Amino acid sequence: YQTLKTPLRELNGECFLHMGRISKSTFLALSDYRLIICSNGDVHCVPLGLIDAVELLQRDGLTILCKTASSLRCTFSSEFLQRTWVSRISSVLRERDRSHVEGLFAFCHMTWSKRLLQSSDDESLSHDHYTNIFQAEYHRLKFRNEHWRISDLNTNFEYSSTYPKLHIVPASVTDQMLERVFHFRSLGRIPSVVWRDQSTGAVIARSGQPQVAFLGYRCTEDEFLIKAIAESSTGDQVNEDELTNGMVASACAGSLEDKSAYNSFSPFNMSASLNPLAVSNAFSNASNQRKSSFLIIDARSYAAALANRAMGGGLEYPDYYVKCSIEYMNLPNIHALRKSFQTLRTLCHQSSDQPSWLANLESTKWFQYLGALIRTALLACDSVKSARSVLIHCSDGWDRTSQIVSLAEIMLDPYYRTIEGFIIIIEREWLAFGHKFADRCSHSFPLSEANEQSPVFLQWLDCIYQLMKQFPCSFEFNEALLVKLAYHSYSCLFGTFLFNNVHERIQHKVVHRTKCFWRFIRTQREKFCNFLYDLSDKQILNPSYEIRDLSVWTAIYFPKPFYTSGQERSIARNCTSVNPDGFPTILQSNYGEFTKCGRRLRSIDGNDIDRSENRKIEINRPDDSPYLLSFSDQNVVVNELDDSLAKIDFVNQESEDESQLTDKKFVDEDDDQLKLKSECTGANGFVPPLSPRSIKEYSKRLENVFDVDGLVKFTDLVQSRLRDIRISYHSEINHLREQLESTMPGLDVHNEAVLREQHATNSTTPSNPCDYKGFSVSVSDELQTWEEVTEEDTKRTLWLPDYAVSNCHDCGVQFWFITRRHHCRSCGNIFCGKCANQFIPVPEEQLFDPVRVCNKCFTKLNGS
Repeated sequence: YQTLKTPLRELNGECFLHMGRISKSTFLALSDYRLIICSNGDVHCVPLGLIDAVELLQRDGLTILCKTASSLRCTFSSEFLQRTWVSRISSVLRERDRSHVEGLFAFCHMTWSKRLLQSSDDESLSHDHYTNIFQAEYHRLKFRNEHWRISDLNTNFEYSSTYPKLHIVPASVTDQMLERVFHFRSLGRIPSVVWRDQSTGAVIARSGQPQVAFLGYRCTEDEFLIKAIAESSTGDQVNEDELTNGMVASACAGSLEDKSAYNSFSPFNMSASLNPLAVSNAFSNASNQRKSSFLIIDARSYAAALANRAMGGGLEYPDYYVKCSIEYMNLPNIHALRKSFQTLRTLCHQSSDQPSWLANLESTKWFQYLGALIRTALLACDSVKSARSVLIHCSDGWDRTSQIVSLAEIMLDPYYRTIEGFIIIIEREWLAFGHKFADRCSHSFPLSEANEQSPVFLQWLDCIYQLMKQFPCSFEFNEALLVKLAYHSYSCLFGTFLFNNVHERIQHKVVHRTKCFWRFIRTQREKFCNFLYDLSDKQILNPSYEIRDLSVWTAIYFPKPFYTSGQERSIARNCTSVNPDGFPTILQSNYGEFTKCGRRLRSIDGNDIDRSENRKIEINRPDDSPYLLSFSDQNVVVNELDDSLAKIDFVNQESEDESQLTDKKFVDEDDDQLKLKSECTGANGFVPPLSPRSIKEYSKRLENVFDVDGLVKFTDLVQSRLRDIRISYHSEINHLREQLESTMPGLDVHNEAVLREQHATNSTTPSNPCDYKGFSVSVSDELQTWEEVTEEDTKRTLWLPDYAVSNCHDCGVQFWFITRRHHCRSCGNIFCGKCANQFIPVPEEQLFDPVRVCNKCFTKLNGS
């Protein structure tokens, strides 16, 4: 007989569908949320939403390709097991692709959490959480009401379903004008101001492309809005008459006639000046024509912008937009980015000992795209610092636009480099402004087309990682936060990244039916703190975009498993039956997930059942014979038959014979436990059970492996070491404080005894008392002949610092490279060489050898 518990802690609502050993050293567990692989002490955990494809390798291998470019390989002991597990994983992945949102694990997880916790505490955010963020940022950035206003024209999403409800627009622009602009811009994505530089007044705005089409339509309200943004940023009033003065081509810095300047810019041209903020030579001729007051950054190439006119899109004509310059950055679209990422994933899947691995890495163009994105953000930063406002857009304004705007804001504003600021910038620039997380991360219902999938958000996180590598003391958060963001944008554990825009999230009541990722971050804030963060670092980041300065994000593309071999050895010594990989042959179940609070259980087919019914899990034994387990409030008895099948019987725990249980005294009678009574037939007879001590140590080891989100803990050795130093430092301070507090009473008693002794001495010894600073000092008659020492006699002369003086103290000559500074050792002032060319001993300063003094001090010392 063996006492059985599931070794893996389940999340609320999680159901382990299959568990088994696929080889002597590998154990697999598959649930409706994640896939866990334990092999030779390494523990991997992959959310099902992160799995992109499952491939067979030869006859006994399996490769799991992830959407973050990482991959996992498994080796099975037989071809039958290989095909069985491929079928199981594929069926679970197909079940996730059902055509209703309830198939997402986030909804099930929240429902079970509310039911089990029986708490009215809502872990989600309210519908007005973006409004609160918007209002707070409006006041933090000090938008003045005489130049700016908040428009709520899109409150009901009637003008744009992919845009937020509130927008910052110039005060001179009316809602009637905005209605026309909503119809002119692609998908109603009007130019909306998102950030303001408090020193220069320049702003950053974002939008979608204008719909000029082949006929070259124009919208005077849109032109007026752009001009109003430019002039409101400087406090100037907009003169509406200037809009009807005709086309002023000479006022535009970037004319469309100079196509060679735009076409020559390429993200692969990294041979520009080493100064990241230096504008490419291709734009120097156009920018020198006339200084513009407004910059429009188009993330597309000039050819792509012209081609979009065939689909009703287009670009801004400089002849229509007065005093505006346009720069085309030639950033890759989602299709080119997806192709580059697939090539990168193929390279990461291959062996790393290839002699041409670095050359193959360059051929993926991933680093070239990263450098081009950082370079574009630096161009926006340079424009803002020069007091010139910027409008950024691509085609629709939810992919490349979100990348550039958020990256530029992080470089400019140190607040966004804190944890709270980083949350706000993702909530605003990515979630509120409609980045299509459901389509790009492929967890939409119905399933989005493969042509819509692209790692846009992952590429932006990689850019943030590059900034953190170049400026390790400028960010309050560490790499762990970026890793969690990368995983949970695909995992579907939280509702934060579900659906494509705010409108869809409100329709499906995501804020009330799912948990919030930001609350998960805030409750574990210490895990994501960077201990190298310098709070006084307010600099504007100026990163390098050169390929030689970029590095591979190994935590995502080559993730390391959680290694537990050191703990396995200690566990194995206490186990009477362990597997070759160090894991015990029995499983431990978090039984509290099934029986407490009188809840209903969910079977494999998704139907709710009473807790008195069974919940079945199939577990493979090392000899490929399955156990069919059924979890319930009763004890499970599994009888092994000759045909290697398992027959389930139920036994009442109270009627079970005490002689059949081992270590019964260690079992808590108040805690319901799932027991497996296995009649093992064979030459070895009964398999000895694990002792309660071994079970406790093994459960403790697994608790250290998984985080509260069910994934393997991320370990940063540098941050862990800094955390240990910090804890040691604080513990030492507390220890010294305790010692001081324990010593203070003794010092008080000692001081009182000294005072009593001095008082007794003064009353018995005749003396001439002298009071010096509150202390009674007795001076005997023999010492009264000594010379009295004043306080000035004990002071040393203070020297003036060199940087505080620029002229000679005597003649006033200015110091420079030839005329050097010289200190007088007597008075401490600074003189030139002519005014301090005497040498004499200064006994008052304990200087008995001749030293340099000024002329006045030399005369004074000679006279004395």
